[in-house]
Amino acid sequence: MALPDTVPACHELIQQLQQDLDVLRERVNLNSRNSSKPPSSDGPGTPPRTPKAQSGKRLGGQPGHKGSFRAPLPEGKLTSKVLCPPPPQCTACGCAVEADGDKPMRHQVFELPRIEPLVTEYVRLRGVCSGCGQKHHGALPAGVPNGQLGPRALALVGTLAGQFHLTQRKVQDVLSHIMGIRFSLGTVSQAHGLVSQALAAPVAQLHAEL
Repeated sequence: MALPDTVPACHELIQQLQQDLDVLRERVNLNSRNSSKPPSSDGPGTPPRTPKAQSGKRLGGQPGHKGSFRAPLPEGKLTSKVLCPPPPQCTACGCAVEADGDKPMRHQVFELPRIEPLVTEYVRLRGVCSGCGQKHHGALPAGVPNGQLGPRALALVGTLAGQFHLTQRKVQDVLSHIMGIRFSLGTVSQAHGLVSQALAAPVAQLHAEL
């Protein structure tokens, strides 16, 4: 750093250094109490948080609170429906239980389906030209990728890596343990490249529109 050779230049340099010092002091004094930094980033000299005073209210919803509940899915959205009849006898007195026509209780359970990969084999038949003897193979149908991962599998790889920031090895584990698709790290890396190529044009278009 070259030193100034005039008094005004010295004053200008001092002012600039003072501004830089103020910025550094403000940055050093940042903690979880005066910024969005997490508490784990606080240094040992940061004063502890003042505990909040007890409100005296019990935990959970307060009296008068309506609460929020998940609305049950309509009949057309159900995968299956199981009727659970009441017990034939009362558990309290042993008398017969009769249907009263009141509205039944609806209990819906959400479950994931068993995931099995869909594997399609394309048999490319071979032929030989009767004139020159050149060999030919049947072409893949339109839309069939040259690689081993289909569009939805590629989209999943791109989502896991791009949106959820999983490493290639973790993406490989998700494909293997959850989706039942076992591929090498090289195949996963190649899938990342294919997704990047497919997104290049729409990303460029979005940049242009912005």
